[in-house]
Amino acid sequence: GLTTLLQKEKISTQKILVDTPGLSDVKFRALAAEEITLALKQNGLYHIFFVLTIEAGRLRPVDITTVRTVLEAAPITSFSVIINKIPSKTANKLRGHPEHQNDLLSAVLQQTPKRATLQGVFYVDSCQDLVDEDDIVWDLPKKLEEFI
Repeated sequence: GLTTLLQKEKISTQKILVDTPGLSDVKFRALAAEEITLALKQNGLYHIFFVLTIEAGRLRPVDITTVRTVLEAAPITSFSVIINKIPSKTANKLRGHPEHQNDLLSAVLQQTPKRATLQGVFYVDSCQDLVDEDDIVWDLPKKLEEFI
């Protein structure tokens, strides 16, 4: 995404979503690392999740590297994954087929430290209304909000 600084948004009376920049942009990597560190120093209980995307039927290598880098650097023992912007053909392949879901996630799980356990996965289909748009506020589907 376009997140360059830590952002907070209250999504319910008990939940605040904290969005940090990713590590994929070499130009902003040091700043992103500082923002992630700042996010992890906030008070409260955490539900750590990584937002990953798919290219050519596979998770993007840069996303897998980000998960590994953050989990190796921080004392995180559990995390979740949101797989975002899933093309419709891929979504149909994944729905109801745990073997395809496991194949997709194996790249992440092979890269994570043993102490970090994957707690959950949420799949988000691609939304044509959001493609190539900047600064769009998207109403979270209720199930996604509950997952978060």
